[in-house]
Amino acid sequence: MRDFFAALTDEEAVEVSAAMKDIADNGMEIARHLRGEIYEMRADAGTRSLRLLFAQEAKFVLLSLSAF
Repeated sequence: MRDFFAALTDEEAVEVSAAMKDIADNGMEIARHLRGEIYEMRADAGTRSLRLLFAQEAKFVLLSLSAF
């Protein structure tokens, strides 16, 4: 996961951070539920669409599981 974030451009990192903050501020309802406790967050930056799979560990903590 660390490699994924390290490879992001500045624009991509801003978009991913904004999407994660949006979920933290507005609740899980805006994330796409995949199955069980797994949710998906999408961020569009330039010509790339980024996806992050996560689970909610606590009310304000999102545990990243995979990103692509």
